[in-house]
Amino acid sequence: MKKIALFSALTLAVVAIPVPAAAAAATVVPVLTAPCAGGLLVPGSAHADKGGDGKVRGFTTFEYGPGCGDAITFFEGSGSSWASGQTALHGKVIDVAADSTGTYLLYLNTAPPQRGSGPPPDAELAVTKRLHDGTFTHPHWLADVGSLAPSWAGRGSIIASGGRWFAVWPQTSSVPGRYVLHQADAMWDGGDPGEFAHPAPTTPVAADTNPALAMGADGQPRLFWQRSVAGGRKDLLLAQGAYGAWQPATRVAGAVAINSSYPAMDVVATGTRIFTTWTTTFDGDVGGSGDGRVMVGSSADNGVTFTLSPPPVMPDHHAGNSAILRASSSSLLAAFSTTDGGEPKRPNLGVKLGSRPWTVDEAGPSVPASIDSVGAAALIHHGQGRTTTLIHSGDRLYAATR
Repeated sequence: MKKIALFSALTLAVVAIPVPAAAAAATVVPVLTAPCAGGLLVPGSAHADKGGDGKVRGFTTFEYGPGCGDAITFFEGSGSSWASGQTALHGKVIDVAADSTGTYLLYLNTAPPQRGSGPPPDAELAVTKRLHDGTFTHPHWLADVGSLAPSWAGRGSIIASGGRWFAVWPQTSSVPGRYVLHQADAMWDGGDPGEFAHPAPTTPVAADTNPALAMGADGQPRLFWQRSVAGGRKDLLLAQGAYGAWQPATRVAGAVAINSSYPAMDVVATGTRIFTTWTTTFDGDVGGSGDGRVMVGSSADNGVTFTLSPPPVMPDHHAGNSAILRASSSSLLAAFSTTDGGEPKRPNLGVKLGSRPWTVDEAGPSVPASIDSVGAAALIHHGQGRTTTLIHSGDRLYAATR
């Protein structure tokens, strides 16, 4: 891996950037390759989580390759040993969670079963679970595709613990242009879908979208999402769950010019510390898309107050289309990609130890840059300073472990 100060010097020799000592070099290995010609991994098409046995397990779909169709691929492994294979599932991967009992998939099911006497819908939002023996549970229906918010509004998020799952997703409401968050779980209400009990007042002009979930140390969920406000900007809100109910929301950031294509909303909770991330537009234009700038919100008081800071990037570079967080009691980690607007994007891993400055490393030549799509698909923290970053580049998925 190249240190940020080193490859910055290649483009701007007069710039000197003080940084901490370089982190340990990563071991990079391929995880899987598209099973069809022309198939590509794009932001959001691959997700993974760490199971109770320490292995990383996830799902992905490939875009643009006609031979790939919409088949969903499963992968698992750790270190330099990885395995993958196509499943019987079809659709789009939305999010993944794992615990000691299996791997949970929140996905847009494009081969839904018939329910009742009418024809099946074109697609549905559903949850299924892959057990460690390779078998899958029957998909649990959440919503028909016609009731879901547009894809730019985020399809949803899922967490799991002790054999139970919890999911949140946005749906259209009876008011045009307004979206409400719905929730379902097998933790407190048996998995029956129900409208999300808003933790703060809403108005007909508000639209709640792009939810992200994390499990707190107290066994209760933390929900991070965006709400439309005047001028096309977004308020970023955080609420803490309490056995299916929600406490009043905290505003993490107000009137943000969020990146409309890749908002990269994420949240992680550890002890009383909560971290959030999102991607703003690079030039501050409302409704901008494409590349943006990663922002991190940090709270040391269990989400009461937040301080905002961006991880550093190379001079004249800005963040790409992915941002994923993980944290421990002593460190904050963020995986993202950068670009200068002309060169291919390159994946980066940022590390912040306590109050020290960020350290940012670039993946080396083992992960080739791609003009098609490069970004972080998942970031796993194993403890004791060990991490695994899953990186998609073109038609391949790589694992960088250090």
